[in-house]
Amino acid sequence: QASDGTFTDKIRVNWVTPASPSVITNYKLFRSTSSNSRCQSLRADNIPANSQTLDDSSEVVPGRLYYYSMSSTGPNGGSGC
Repeated sequence: QASDGTFTDKIRVNWVTPASPSVITNYKLFRSTSSNSRCQSLRADNIPANSQTLDDSSEVVPGRLYYYSMSSTGPNGGSGC
């Protein structure tokens, strides 16, 4: 989930960690201005597995719609977006 209109200078992105957190070591967060583009622009890398919130304040334009996607890395490799 991402905040929509809650802040003027950032976007807060929230996600739910899996029931078995040991399957994930870190996340990557991506942002796009198109709903059809996933993993387009890396916003944050190596987000700790126990995190559930990230504030994206880089180049946020009020009124612009952004789409977020994530991928994860774990002991068995990386996920898709």
